[in-house]
Amino acid sequence: MRIKKYVAAIALLFPAVVLFAQSRDDITVYVSPVSGGNAEEQLFFTESFKMELTGANYVVVENQNDSDYTLALTVTRDKYEEAGVMQTDNILTVSLLSSSDGRELLQFSWDYIALEDMNQWNLHLIYQAMANVPLTKITSVPDTNHWRNKWLYVRASFDYPITFYANPNPSAIHSDPPSAGGKPDYSVLDHKVLPYPGFTAGLEFQFLNWMSIEGNFQLAFGDPFSHTLIPAIGVELKFPLKPSKHFMIEPYGMVSFPTTTATETLEFPTLGVGGGLQLGVKGGPIGALFVDVNYVHYLGDVVTRNTDSDKPNPGTISWQRFSIGLGVGYKIGFFNRNKDDPKLTEAP
Repeated sequence: MRIKKYVAAIALLFPAVVLFAQSRDDITVYVSPVSGGNAEEQLFFTESFKMELTGANYVVVENQNDSDYTLALTVTRDKYEEAGVMQTDNILTVSLLSSSDGRELLQFSWDYIALEDMNQWNLHLIYQAMANVPLTKITSVPDTNHWRNKWLYVRASFDYPITFYANPNPSAIHSDPPSAGGKPDYSVLDHKVLPYPGFTAGLEFQFLNWMSIEGNFQLAFGDPFSHTLIPAIGVELKFPLKPSKHFMIEPYGMVSFPTTTATETLEFPTLGVGGGLQLGVKGGPIGALFVDVNYVHYLGDVVTRNTDSDKPNPGTISWQRFSIGLGVGYKIGFFNRNKDDPKLTEAP
């Protein structure tokens, strides 16, 4: 008898097929009526494939419209002459189709002599077919909006605040006694703009779907003369807007309680007020990547010593301080507040 076309190749693949075939109860399969062959073959393959699929933990359905995939089985005869004698091979062709659009995903054939021999091979053929099912339903995670509906968030961000020190009286420093011309030598004192890196870590509590409060610790640099650390405690009242399941917009008002470690600074404002906008995009099932822009104006002047030996008067200089903050960070949420809004939840 002629050597079977596919036995060798499929036999070699058998261990891999058994290992990687997906026996999954999230996959529905429709076994279409067997085409070709006689009534006994049609009944045998239909019932056997349904039984083996169920045993392999697939869900077999009777309506093709309810299925993810369709198994189409066809029985044909291959007649040929060998050593002057006419021979006949029985061939079972297995096709796997996507039920939604009828697209054929694969097709292979198996030769057999006696129908009862197929009892030991039908499960093998099912594994061979279903191992090619895409892994979407295994690897994907339902697309939910839990990431922006948590009770608590822990945030961290890299900041780049641009701090402005404005001198309200830029001609205030002068020499004393007067210069050779008989008048004090005045000099213009420039405003200072200090862009330095910073860092913020905080906890955000979302007590309403549309309102949350965050307490954070900020660490930045900058001072009119000595570029030193300026730690601050911040409180932000946020108003989350959620127009999409993939991003959220959080306008907020804020207060800041800064201090400074600079020894040249005699006075430093202890309160700043302002506001900002935080734009977050989904960064995993429970977290968000965000960018942050804010403005803070500090109440009270920064007072520093006048260190200009040529123009020592007055002995102190006052500066008005405000900043524009830029930041990029990530926050991770804990404890779901409520169930997902079905309108904003997509199945994989």
